[in-house]
Amino acid sequence: MLLTATNKKEDSHQFEAIFKYAAMGILIIDGGGKITAINPFALKEFGYTLKEVINKKIEFLIPPRFHKKHIQHRGKYFKSPYSRPIGTGKCLFAVKKNGEEFPVEINLGNYYNSGEKYVIAFISNITVRKKEEAEIDKLHDELEATVEQRTNDLMELLRQLQLSKDVLEKALSFQKAVLDNAGVMIIATDKEGLIKLFNPEAALNIGYHESEVVNKKTPLLFHVPAEIATRRNKLSNEFGITFKNDFEVMVEKAIRNIHEE
Repeated sequence: MLLTATNKKEDSHQFEAIFKYAAMGILIIDGGGKITAINPFALKEFGYTLKEVINKKIEFLIPPRFHKKHIQHRGKYFKSPYSRPIGTGKCLFAVKKNGEEFPVEINLGNYYNSGEKYVIAFISNITVRKKEEAEIDKLHDELEATVEQRTNDLMELLRQLQLSKDVLEKALSFQKAVLDNAGVMIIATDKEGLIKLFNPEAALNIGYHESEVVNKKTPLLFHVPAEIATRRNKLSNEFGITFKNDFEVMVEKAIRNIHEE
């Protein structure tokens, strides 16, 4: 399709409208690296007037520490230009008139006019995005730190539990060794009188196997009922109390911390 003069004029007006009202910075740079055009949005972003920028080297808008590398990259690009974003994966910076630096995203294009090569740069200020990314990174790091701390706490708890388990196993082993080799009868009950411990010496002397009495019987099994009745009367008179059952008779003095054989 051939462009008529009218088409070209309309295209020119459209380009001027885009250049003037675009919500991003647009710069045109010639083969020598000079800024030949800059749109109003970019001027406002950088804080300059048009006269302060026109015919200045593009490095004028870049922090000084990047000038040397940028000149090299600019030279290479002009030798073989093609449309592309620059600094992919890197953080690029521009600098305002007041010296304030800000992160930018840049896309490059190129065209010829009257046999001369020009580069058109589209510049976006990504300060807000970078702040949001930094906040997300911060939250991510805090989350990782929290997870790591919780994991460490859990591992420490498991370690302590293992130590407690080992200590308990050693204590139980020692207790069993003592009970099994004490040489005396040892019988222990819960508060209701149910036998919970019946050591080998008790089994040997009384004649019951551990399985016959543990969690099944009370020590009343080994006592003469008449002796329990006599003891009931004696303790009732001594302490002025009434007993609900025979087991209370057996343990009354123990409950009162009175030693008795």
